[in-house]
Amino acid sequence: MAGTVTDYDVALRQLSRSFISIAASSSCDPLSWSAELVQRVEAAAQTFAPTWQAALRDAGAQINALNPMNRLPEELLCRIFEFACSPTVVSAVCRRWRAAALAYARLWTDVFIQRRHSEFGDATLRRLCRQLSRTGRAPADVRFRCGVALLSHHVDPFIEHMCHLRSLDLDIYEEYLQDYWRVGLTMAAPRLERLSLAAAILHGPTTVDFFPVDLFSGCAPILRDFALRGLNLPPLDWQPLRGLKSFAYRGESIDGPELLALLQTATQLEDLIIDVKLFSIDDTWNPRVGTSSRTFSSVKLILWDATHDELVQLLRITGLGVTRSLTVLLQSDEEAVDWFTSDFVAESLTIHSAKVRPHKTVLIASAKDDRGRARSLRLSSSLSGRLVSYSAFFADLISLSISEEYWPRSRSHAGLELPKLRDLSVLLFNPVYSVHIYDFDGILCMTLRRGRHWHLPALRSLSLSYACHAPNAMGIDHPRYLTVSAHDIATFITWNVRSNKAFSLVLNNVLLYEAPDHPEVLNLERLVDGWTVIGDYMPEALDDDDEPRTRR
Repeated sequence: MAGTVTDYDVALRQLSRSFISIAASSSCDPLSWSAELVQRVEAAAQTFAPTWQAALRDAGAQINALNPMNRLPEELLCRIFEFACSPTVVSAVCRRWRAAALAYARLWTDVFIQRRHSEFGDATLRRLCRQLSRTGRAPADVRFRCGVALLSHHVDPFIEHMCHLRSLDLDIYEEYLQDYWRVGLTMAAPRLERLSLAAAILHGPTTVDFFPVDLFSGCAPILRDFALRGLNLPPLDWQPLRGLKSFAYRGESIDGPELLALLQTATQLEDLIIDVKLFSIDDTWNPRVGTSSRTFSSVKLILWDATHDELVQLLRITGLGVTRSLTVLLQSDEEAVDWFTSDFVAESLTIHSAKVRPHKTVLIASAKDDRGRARSLRLSSSLSGRLVSYSAFFADLISLSISEEYWPRSRSHAGLELPKLRDLSVLLFNPVYSVHIYDFDGILCMTLRRGRHWHLPALRSLSLSYACHAPNAMGIDHPRYLTVSAHDIATFITWNVRSNKAFSLVLNNVLLYEAPDHPEVLNLERLVDGWTVIGDYMPEALDDDDEPRTRR
């Protein structure tokens, strides 16, 4: 930086002398200068332009160096960058920050590359290679999704970087997993903990009939989470299977013997997801060796083509029925409910509706026993209003949570006796946003008719809850709280709920618009044995994740 001002002064004096010599050789009147003379003046100015620009850059760098932020040691500056929103943003502030950011590999270890709109596949691949080069040898998490064909078939981005990847998530056409990136995918992955592979054929069926040949050369000693979509199951001699804790498979088909062989190989497996369109079991299949001695943590079986009998046989032979959390989805809702309510003594039951797409609503049912074991299932909305379908649980049920559409509305409550029920929770919908979606009246708007009350002799707590959902299909945010009238709640309790003793009232994300000393609020207080308001409520059944739990 030293000498900047001197260099600037020297350049200025030289330019001044050039202008004087040009002017001395011509008329003193600038208006009489010829085009040639003007060109000579412009050429003289352009000769010294790089010197001026360099001098100005150096002066700016000196001024920037006086900033207190830039007096920090580079190591401390990089640690501050780790808390920034994006390394790309901080690297574009100034030259010093960019140099420091590019030299700090840990800043670039979260690599997420997704094809941008109207971007060619090769441009997406170049961004992936550039990001990987910045990671150095630091443990990196890579997610790459590209839904178009790549023309640069000779470029394999993982040959030099597989050795330090901590997680890898690829969603790409099968040619790259099978041929073009085959060399990189056979490299050993000693640091890999999480793996997700999804493949599709460019033209043809939605699934492919292969598994990457010699993946990682069988060397991924600490791989624990593996998700596979659209490919075959890994071969049983693939060494990383033996250390897996979590496995998710989404494909076209699987049969009972294949699944049993996988479970017998993956002896450390705790969490399992199987989602297939075709499932089959031979009637004569009855192996002597199963996995009945193991207890799984979480199992989700989405078997679109399976029957109730096939499911029971599969759970018995494989030992998947011995789990702390078991979720099942079958093609037939009736058969799913039959499985759900058989051979299980539930202490708590949750039945809620949930929107999985703008125009798709499903029913989520979940039950737990007194030992904390849980089973759940997803159904279409065809069973709306049929709370009696779960009557097998009612004799021992202590806690029940339902959406308000499942509140019994008929005059007869036969089959709905819950002698031990202590806690009842009702999930309310927002009537403003539900009027065009649901075809029932909310519990606070039901017609008042005598003899339609629900007698719950052991009831001790009634909860009215509202779940704040994500924005709807029109992009409108739902309110965080639901505001109702104390008069409507008191009317609902008076006409529709009976108990041998007074019960307490809990309002989850539900507010009263009357003032605390309003007569309607005081009347509500006389009906119940105390009431409380709780915020940030989310029903357990709606807080559902399709993936196995993540281990960090």
